[in-house]
Amino acid sequence: MASPHWSAGRVSAQPILFWLSREAELLASRHVDRRRAIFCRRDVELLAALTREDACGLVWDVSHAMPARAPGVDAEVLNAMRSMPLLLRADWNPSAIGIVSAAASVRDDVRISHADSDDFIRELDRLVGNPVERGAEQAVIRRLLPEVPAAVADIVLVAIVTAKRRTSVSELATRCGSSKGALLYRLGAVKAASPGALLGRLTAQHAAWWRGVLGWSAKRTAVELGYSVARGSVALDHFVRNHAGTGLRAMTDPACFWSLLERSADLFRPSLANAHSTSRM
Repeated sequence: MASPHWSAGRVSAQPILFWLSREAELLASRHVDRRRAIFCRRDVELLAALTREDACGLVWDVSHAMPARAPGVDAEVLNAMRSMPLLLRADWNPSAIGIVSAAASVRDDVRISHADSDDFIRELDRLVGNPVERGAEQAVIRRLLPEVPAAVADIVLVAIVTAKRRTSVSELATRCGSSKGALLYRLGAVKAASPGALLGRLTAQHAAWWRGVLGWSAKRTAVELGYSVARGSVALDHFVRNHAGTGLRAMTDPACFWSLLERSADLFRPSLANAHSTSRM
């Protein structure tokens, strides 16, 4: 993936484009300098704004809260974007899943948040305040989704984003609009790893990104993943050793992220997935 295109001296002055539901616009307006924000209410406004040479990012709400769009508009927006970061706010309806998958494939810098306010604002603050610090979700999506059986691609996509914070199978099921039993059945039907094993490995994958690719400390990585400041790094080290066979110290090597990503593909290979199936969150 290409490196972000910002220059440090210009980031604070460059405008960011927003195409959001009213609810998300209210949230965003409290966290972005209004002098930098260009809120587009219609697709024609957005397509016109995307021609601006100074625009440094697009924040796009693909949740069900957005009004219906004309056929072909989503692809037109993706094609019209120049080299700029794209933050997608998704609630995992079928349309959102399609847009996230397509964007991760064709754009160079895609960030993804859940529709809830905490995750959306966390990603928005990162985009606005320190855009170089992008997460691992696009790299993981690009590598793993081609390995995933189509019948469970939606589960895996939601899990990749959900695992940016350590979470439970129950929460994953809720985000998928399903139940724990249904997730277990669907993954088992294609002989993939269990939901708990999937979340555990993906959380370790994000930890390896923060540690090795971005060079974060163990403590900062633990806090980012939802652990407490006090002794959170110890708990995270135990967690990643259990789910990935690699500790936080080894994850300081950027190559660890990529080698772990190759091994993560085993979660969808029947002969190897069974070895992970008993792991639980």
